[in-house]
Amino acid sequence: PMNFMRVHPNDLYTSCVGDISGDGVVDVTDLLELIGAWGPCTGCAADFNDDNIVDITDLLTLIGAWGICV
Repeated sequence: PMNFMRVHPNDLYTSCVGDISGDGVVDVTDLLELIGAWGPCTGCAADFNDDNIVDITDLLTLIGAWGICV
């Protein structure tokens, strides 16, 4: 008999910096989440440089990673 492993679709994605939603793509969904977290924010997923504020530095990081995570 063959053995099959069940895999959740989200397990197939490769995560990368900027991929806040964890879907394997840095896109408008992540941009909207970043905008929603804008300002002071301790421990936010959109705070890529861990300085406790979501700001232009984080926005530029997201834009630089735009597209499919590899």
